[in-house]
Order: sequence, then C-alpha cells, then structure tokens
Amino acid sequence: MRHEKSDLIASIQDYVAKSTPELEAPLLTAVEVLDSAGALPVETLQSVVEAASSRLATVYETGVTVLGELAEADIRALDAIQQMFASSKAHVRHNALLCLTEWLPSKVSTELLRHGLGDKSARVRAKAADWAGRLRLQTLASDLARAVLVESNAEARDVIAYELQMLRAGYVVKSADGGKTYLVVDTPRGRIGVHVSNEAISRKGLKEVASDVARGV
Repeated sequence: MRHEKSDLIASIQDYVAKSTPELEAPLLTAVEVLDSAGALPVETLQSVVEAASSRLATVYETGVTVLGELAEADIRALDAIQQMFASSKAHVRHNALLCLTEWLPSKVSTELLRHGLGDKSARVRAKAADWAGRLRLQTLASDLARAVLVESNAEARDVIAYELQMLRAGYVVKSADGGKTYLVVDTPRGRIGVHVSNEAISRKGLKEVASDVARGV
C-alpha cells in the first residue's frame, strides 16, 4: 500500500462514517483488499467510486485515495476513473483527476489532464494544471502554455502559469522582501519553500540556487 493502512482506516471511521455511514464498511473492505492484494467485489468497487465522486471533501478525499491505489492493479478501477471524468458533473470530473498518481499509466493520466485543461469548469481546468505539475508531466508543458494564453478565469490562469513555470524551470519565485527571496522548488522529496538571500542569487543566479535546494545542498 502507498498510504498507511492505519491512516486510511482512521479517515474512514472519523470522517466518512459520520456523513455517509453506508460507505464505511465497503471502504474498510477495500483497504483490506489493498493490504492483502486480494480480489475486490464489484459492489465494493462501486461504493469506492461513489465515495470518490462525493461532493463532500471529508468523503471524496478518502475515496480518491483508495480508488487511485486500487487502479494500480485493477483495470476496473482504472476504467472507473476514466468514467468519472466523463461525468456531466464538474465535481466528479474534478475528483477523477485527484485519483491520478505517478504509479498509474502515464498515457491515461496525460489524456485526462489534457482534456481537463480544456474543461468547461474553471475549477477542473485549474486542478488539471495543478496535477500536471504535481505528476511532473513534461509532455503537458506545451498544453499548459497554450491554456494560459486563453484562460479567462483569473484564479485558474494563476494556477496554470504557476505549474507551467514549475515544469519549465523547476522553481517559482513567490516573493522578495528584506534582502531575501522566497522560492518554491520542485525536489525529489516534493516541493520545498525556502528563503534565499538576494546576495546568493546575485552571485549564483536563480537557476543554480534552485538546483542547490533541489539537491539538498
């Protein structure tokens, strides 16, 4: 399992059970299946998809995590994610993108995220850009470059521009104040925010400073 079993169980019991008690048992069963690499009953998979498709963050956050892990080994779960993205409901399409992980076929992730960048919902477009950056899908950089030029929603445009910069350079300058610049750098350990002296930037250049951060220097 990619996630701690105890954490998933706690999320199901503490959050999902309180708002959608009928989904508690199926989700707990799905977690047990993930832990044992067993076979998942169709009815249980349907309940996981229902949780992942919820409007409630306390439900879908656990649902998309479980469904994303199931999709690594179960083609039915992967198909379910693609079917979610075909939904007429924007929140379901949004949640489908949250299921995508670096361990799923990049072809599937790339296709869904590319379509997501052109979705009619600004929230979905922003999440597609966010996830393209998180998954470090360089093949989508040109799609992001085109999307930022035509994006009409200010918030979505900011997200697209941010993730485009991350894919192209590996870092983003967030602010500069008091002789220091705040950088967000993409590293093998995830994204790290650091304050760097302007003197160091003048001496080495932004690219080299960001590279040092990424290497943990």
